[in-house]
Amino acid sequence: MVRDAFLTFRSWFRPPVFPDDEFKTGAARVLATMLALMSALALFSLFVAVPFIYGKKLASAATSLFALLVVLGGYLLMHRGSIRAAGAFVIAGLWIHFLVVVILGSGMKDTNLVQFVVLPAVAGLILGWRAAIWTIALAILTGLTLAVLEIRGFLPLYFFPQPPLARWVTIAFGIVLLAATLRQSFRTQEDLLQSARAQLRERMKVEEALRRRTEQVSAVTSSLPGLVYQFYARPNGEMGLNYLSDRAAELFGISRDAATFFDDFSSRLHADDYGRFMNSIAESIAAFRRWDFEGRFVKESGDLIWFRGLSVPTRRGDETVFNGILLDVTDRRRAEEALRESENRFRVLADAAREGILIHKDGVIFDANESAFSMFGYEPREAIGKSVLDFLAPESVPAALAKLAEADAPELYLEAVGLRKDGTVFPMEIFGRPITYRNIRGRVLAIRDLSARRAAEEALRRTEQRYSTILEEIEEGYVEFDDSGRVTFCNESFRRAMGYEADEIIGSSYKRFTADEDVRRDIARAYGEMFRTGAPLRMYELDLLTRTGERRTVEHSASLIRDAEGRPTGFRGVFRDITERIRAEEQYRVMANNSQAGEFIAIEGKFRFVNRHVLQYGGYTEPEMIGVPTMQFVHPEDREMVREKARQMLKGAAVSPYEYRIVKKSGESRWLLESVTRITYEGRPAVLGNNMDVTEIREAREKLEHMQEQLLQAQKLESLGTLAGGIAHDFNNLLMGIQGYASLMMLDLKEGHPHLEKLKAIESQIRSGAELTRQLLGLARGGRYEVKPTDLNELVGKTARMFGRTKKEIRIDERYEGGLWSVEADGGQLEQVFLNLFVNAWQAMPGGGDLSLTTSNVELDESFCRIYGIKPGSYVKVTVSDTGVGMDERTRQRIFDPFFTTKEMGRGTGLGLASAYGILKGHGGIITVSSEKGRGTTFEIYLPASGEAVVREEPSVSGIEPGRGVVLVVDDEPMVREVTREMLSGLGYTVLTAASGAEALEVYGSRGTEIDVVVLDMIMPGMGGGEVNRELQMRNPSVRVLLSSGYSLDGEASEILEKGVRGFLQKPFRLEELSLKIREAMES
Repeated sequence: MVRDAFLTFRSWFRPPVFPDDEFKTGAARVLATMLALMSALALFSLFVAVPFIYGKKLASAATSLFALLVVLGGYLLMHRGSIRAAGAFVIAGLWIHFLVVVILGSGMKDTNLVQFVVLPAVAGLILGWRAAIWTIALAILTGLTLAVLEIRGFLPLYFFPQPPLARWVTIAFGIVLLAATLRQSFRTQEDLLQSARAQLRERMKVEEALRRRTEQVSAVTSSLPGLVYQFYARPNGEMGLNYLSDRAAELFGISRDAATFFDDFSSRLHADDYGRFMNSIAESIAAFRRWDFEGRFVKESGDLIWFRGLSVPTRRGDETVFNGILLDVTDRRRAEEALRESENRFRVLADAAREGILIHKDGVIFDANESAFSMFGYEPREAIGKSVLDFLAPESVPAALAKLAEADAPELYLEAVGLRKDGTVFPMEIFGRPITYRNIRGRVLAIRDLSARRAAEEALRRTEQRYSTILEEIEEGYVEFDDSGRVTFCNESFRRAMGYEADEIIGSSYKRFTADEDVRRDIARAYGEMFRTGAPLRMYELDLLTRTGERRTVEHSASLIRDAEGRPTGFRGVFRDITERIRAEEQYRVMANNSQAGEFIAIEGKFRFVNRHVLQYGGYTEPEMIGVPTMQFVHPEDREMVREKARQMLKGAAVSPYEYRIVKKSGESRWLLESVTRITYEGRPAVLGNNMDVTEIREAREKLEHMQEQLLQAQKLESLGTLAGGIAHDFNNLLMGIQGYASLMMLDLKEGHPHLEKLKAIESQIRSGAELTRQLLGLARGGRYEVKPTDLNELVGKTARMFGRTKKEIRIDERYEGGLWSVEADGGQLEQVFLNLFVNAWQAMPGGGDLSLTTSNVELDESFCRIYGIKPGSYVKVTVSDTGVGMDERTRQRIFDPFFTTKEMGRGTGLGLASAYGILKGHGGIITVSSEKGRGTTFEIYLPASGEAVVREEPSVSGIEPGRGVVLVVDDEPMVREVTREMLSGLGYTVLTAASGAEALEVYGSRGTEIDVVVLDMIMPGMGGGEVNRELQMRNPSVRVLLSSGYSLDGEASEILEKGVRGFLQKPFRLEELSLKIREAMES
């Protein structure tokens, strides 16, 4: 740090050097030497003379400090390069210092006189000869002034040998002598200085010119649209760049380094262009000709640009030098491509245009589109090169020539007659404008065939004439007004209705025809709104006044009349006299309100009129319905049907009366029977409806339909049951033979015999067949076998438990009422009914679900029972509900039909629910079903309650027991008779047989005292079982008879049982059943 400070202090006293100005450097040296001497003298005076020598210490110290300040200012100006300013400042400071010293009292001492000589010399050395002359003059004048002041006594007078004037003369002589001595030296120095300055100025001018030239060249090359370069090629094949302008990085992204640019540039050329690039350079060098090349360059970013290189070769020694430029022509290339695309697009559009397009230069066609060729009937090769005038009829040529002569006109329009190749002519219009196409300045002509338009104009003229005729003949009045409301046109109907002539109406204000001020105000408001919005006025009623003063009500529609630019210029209106219609409608309103049916009128789906009955049906007031959409009062489920009926009616189709529901104000639904027709009301299309409340009628009809359905079902089941009974009887007889022999064979086989299991399988199949016949018999009413008071809680619960053990995925919810009444029923058949219902529920819930079972005591009234054809009274109700898939209404209506099933082929007989229906009907009960798709199914069973107590019998001892006695078997079927005989014989009984009723009576007559039991078939030809039983009872009231039949315990069988028969054997029966029944009969 100390060293740096020392060097800085040292440099302060060194004069600056100016390489370009030797005189300035010399003057700086003189000035530096002078400042150093002045510094030394001032410091000596301040630190030595003032303390030890001078008497006036304060004044001497002040002048010494002043001298130091002058020295400091000189150094500052000198080191800033202002040598002349520093010299002038120092000389002026010394003069001031000298005068201050003299004035403060030191006088013109000899030591002070030295400054008169020193200052001019210094001034000459530093500032030049002119400054020295001025300084000499100033010194002489100052010396004279000081001498005069001493003589006058203003300054101290020192006693020297010379008086003041003598000293002045001596000083002036010395100064002049010094000036004369130094004059030549100063002039020589001045001349040298002037010469050096001139040379310096000349050199500076050259350098400035060179700098400007360099800047101009740089500015020119930088402003050029490309990269300026100088390329050299030597005989030894060496190539490179001598010069490269500043735009290398901007244009190509390559560093501006002449040594590497060529290699960097060529390495990024497009692969397809590199070879062409190098070959073109070699060819230009070899042929010493202008180089012109276009190619593609790939920038570091991947962007592709097009460039063009241009240069002219020159010789420089053995080198070939190319001064040239590289231009970015990407935009031009894109423009050329866009131009090609534009021309192609123009060609496509032109060929697709309907108008013919011709492009010509000076009247000669050089291109055209397909429409032009087809319009004039020429082939392209025939049309190109022809004159435009060749396509014009002779009468249109002069006008065309005049238009074509206006070559500078921006647009051309001409209507002319075209001439086809075949000589036919047609009207056309031509539009033209200048165009540059394929670098040719010409004119494009668009030609439109006016044949269709002229025909349309003619058709329009005829139409306007026709409409004018129609306006005069229509019944409605038609009027046109200007924007001030004055009539400009009216038709005959309006004139006739108002009672005026045409000349009396035209020009009149609309106010002339209005009834009163209120009407005028309404018209002004309505027309003003129409003028403001542009929306037409529809079906507006107003009162007009005829010439006779009669007030007429008209229905008025109006719209704006517009000019060609679409600006409103007036109004047009249509008037229809509806006075008579309004009177008729009022009369209709009175009649409708007195009608006994509901009547309404609706326009655009909204009520415009309703009579009192319609209001009563819904419980609404008139304001609550008028103007409200009709569908708002229709039940949501019936709206689409009502809409469809309305659509059919409006299309003109005949619509028969239909029923639908309305929603009353209270929320209750009511059924209406309605018929509708189209009418015109208030001049608008409307719907007239007549309806009546049929809710009670519909309910009665539904009950009747249900009763008819029940009757039809009963009739179907009765007829089918008769057929099924006959089939079951014969089938059971066949099964009886098989069952009997199977039982006999099993009786003969010991346990473990290989045929025993096969016989059991046969017996199982016989039971299945017998079950099928039970179902067939269940279709018929009264198909019961063994009726007794039954507890349905116990029966339903037992069946549910048996079912639940095999169907674990079903959750069974049982809710049985305590104290449930008993019913007279065949427990086996009811068990079959419930099991069928449980199985159906399980099949409806393949993924599992809930099965709900409930029982209850109910009282059914006459209205409910009448529908189902049962007797009123006490019933036991069983409800079976599931959460399965449910069924639609069509399926629900057929669910009890015999052989109807929704299961796959082979998965069901369709007899389950049909037999359940028949069994319950035979028990005096009914079954109902309610279901909804996806919401499950509920069956409700009603069975008549019994006053009898439930009898729970002890279970009988099963098994085959041998017996003794005589049994008479009566059956017309030989196989049944024979197998029964063998079964009884096997049990140890003596068996007598009879093939008919007559034979049975004969056998009984001869051996009646021996016979213990008679097994009697119920159905036999000739004398039936009932008649035989009566005869036997008459002969022996204590006769033991067992009734046997393939039928169920119904009808005649029941009557026989009630007349002393000891039991019933249902065919086919097993040996165990036969053994038990015979034993019971003998013990009775």
